[in-house]
Amino acid sequence: MPLISIPNQSYRWLLAELTVVVLSILLAFQIEEWRVSRSERSIEIANLEAILSDLDDRERTTSQVIYFARETQQGISEFISLMQNTQNLDGDEFITSKLSTSKQWLWEKSRLNTRGYFSFVNMSLVSDSQLRDSLNNYYMGFEFYFDEKVSQYNEIWRQSKVILFEEFEYSPVENFGNSPNFVWRIEDPNKPFPSNPGFVPAMGRLYDRAEIIIGIAETGNSILTDELRPALEKYLAELR
Repeated sequence: MPLISIPNQSYRWLLAELTVVVLSILLAFQIEEWRVSRSERSIEIANLEAILSDLDDRERTTSQVIYFARETQQGISEFISLMQNTQNLDGDEFITSKLSTSKQWLWEKSRLNTRGYFSFVNMSLVSDSQLRDSLNNYYMGFEFYFDEKVSQYNEIWRQSKVILFEEFEYSPVENFGNSPNFVWRIEDPNKPFPSNPGFVPAMGRLYDRAEIIIGIAETGNSILTDELRPALEKYLAELR
């Protein structure tokens, strides 16, 4: 049986067509890969921008925490000073704290709004492993640190408020913006004030509670401003 003979010219055309087909397929794969890569990068950029926004909110929150906790400490100091310098307290006399901004922190159980809302799914979208580990360490490691400290200052509050509310009652009288102003009245004017020898130590524990809060907030802000934000902004600029 004779072999089929393909002219050289036809062979060249066939080879060229096959080459075009192969190159077209490769180009299509390349375009698809580029499209997927670009889409993934866009998703990662959007995720990083959301994380950066969350960190900005967190920094503002912790800065407010520091401010109010320090106001609390000043309020406690002024309250103790007023109490020690007042010789004759009777039923008609009111003890008024001078710092309305410290009330919620001093007399009401408060919470720190420092919990991140990002899950591991969000963190997995960060392709840079070092940055991803840093973010995970901050969001997860700081949460454990936060939980431990919250337990400490909540226990301080539970121990102190029993003594505090044996001595006086308080009620809101007016508002300054969003901060309620409270008036304090001696609970029982017929007995010495404070009647419980643990009153002043309880105030001291609340002062220490404010110090714990400051420590939490300052630690979080230090990690955020000194480490995380610079690394995140640098990586985000590279992706763009």
